[in-house]
Amino acid sequence: MEQTCGRPRYRGQEAFKDKNTDKGLKAMTGPVMQIRHDTSDRWWVAAKWPQGQIEDIIGFRTESEANDWIANELDTWLEHRRKEEKADA
Repeated sequence: MEQTCGRPRYRGQEAFKDKNTDKGLKAMTGPVMQIRHDTSDRWWVAAKWPQGQIEDIIGFRTESEANDWIANELDTWLEHRRKEEKADA
C-alpha cells in the first residue's frame, strides 16, 4: 500500500447522481464513512457525501488501521476539506 509520510493517500472522487438525493435537504453535511477491502487484502475508507460523491481514502494495511483513522483523524480531514472548499469559493 502506498503511503506518504505515514498518512493515507486519497483517490479521486467518483461522482454519481443518487436519484433519491434531494438537494434541498441539508441536515447531513458530513460524509457517511464505510471501511472496504478487496481480494488483495487492501483496505480503504469510502466517504460518501450527501450530494452523492464518493471519495476513497486509501493506504491502510488493516481494518483496524482504517478504524483508527476514522476515530482519530476524520475530524482533521473534514476541517481540511472545509478550508479547501472556502478557498475555492
